[in-house]
Amino acid sequence: MYMRIRDCWNRPITGVAGRQVHLLERYSPDYNKTFKISSVFGRLTGKVTENLNFSSYNYLGFAQSSGPCADDVELSTRQNGISHCNPRAESGTSELHLELERTVARFVGKEAAMVVSMGFATNSTTIPALVNEGCLVISDELNHSSIIFGVRLSGATVKTMEATIVNLPELIELKKKYKFYLYVDEAHSIGALGEHGGGVCDFYHIDPAEVDILMGTFTKSFGSAGGYIAADKKIIDHLKLHNHAYNYAEPMSVPVTQQVITSMKIVAGEDGTSEGAKRIEQLARNSAYFSARLREMGFIVYGDKGSPVVPLLLFQPAKIPELLKRGIAIVVVGYPATPIAEARARFCISAAHTKKDLDFALEAISEVGDQIYLKMKKPQASKSTY
Repeated sequence: MYMRIRDCWNRPITGVAGRQVHLLERYSPDYNKTFKISSVFGRLTGKVTENLNFSSYNYLGFAQSSGPCADDVELSTRQNGISHCNPRAESGTSELHLELERTVARFVGKEAAMVVSMGFATNSTTIPALVNEGCLVISDELNHSSIIFGVRLSGATVKTMEATIVNLPELIELKKKYKFYLYVDEAHSIGALGEHGGGVCDFYHIDPAEVDILMGTFTKSFGSAGGYIAADKKIIDHLKLHNHAYNYAEPMSVPVTQQVITSMKIVAGEDGTSEGAKRIEQLARNSAYFSARLREMGFIVYGDKGSPVVPLLLFQPAKIPELLKRGIAIVVVGYPATPIAEARARFCISAAHTKKDLDFALEAISEVGDQIYLKMKKPQASKSTY
């Protein structure tokens, strides 16, 4: 069954995956066992199609090959080279890394921060450095695999609970009552949630000091790679001694580090402009409008209203090329990541999208939804405003 629909899950791209994405046409000579791209003497000769990009995490639209981020990255690379060839703990720490850690701590409202070159490793190597056998970890059943992997590595006992929205005020009340430590993963909320893009604490107007450890990644909102841990200095000092990603893995490269520094300063308004605030506002407006319109059309839409990730119940992943034919690139999530009958199309909204982009996509989605009977609810008159 999987082999029959294997071409639905990913596509090769060329160029920057920004507001639009260019897909390389491929073919399979053996019924989806392998895929090939036409080439002559190493040169790609296959057809390239331009599509509206709803498949990439690019919440604030910083996936760009031009602009202030690209300019700073080029300058920094000329001055500092490409990479540092030792782990952070062994002469692999540069002034850029220290500047980024100061910038992150300031942005999220914590005393100190530590950055790691890989988002997955940020969770999977930090958790074992904090808990071990004899500890109890209460984790959301739907947490990312990096958290699950990290908890298993730690040897701690795991209890799971299922939730879809982090009710941070309630968790903090429980924390005060039962005296546990709170570790919040902000991979999808940092930069995208809250009036200032400061994440879940900003969203709820809660002092970040109420949360012991804040974790986040640089891939979703900042157009880069890697992740961070922000906490009290004594916790960060402990992690820098015991975190394997800090002590044994490669550090963030110069271009990746500079991209985060520049984009985060724009979001925080430290560049002296209102560009960051405009992007945050645009993302919130786009997300609310897109999600509301899908619901009004009669689709089953998961997730919180206003979230920049909009999952739409699909049932038939094999039908996703219908959107591709209409110039819309999206991601499909299916079994075993979801129950076998609950595959979903995942639309990633960006501040780079215009209302015209959203309406074009909504029209195509509605057309395909009618074609394959996805509108399970009674359509409603449109009340959505942009």
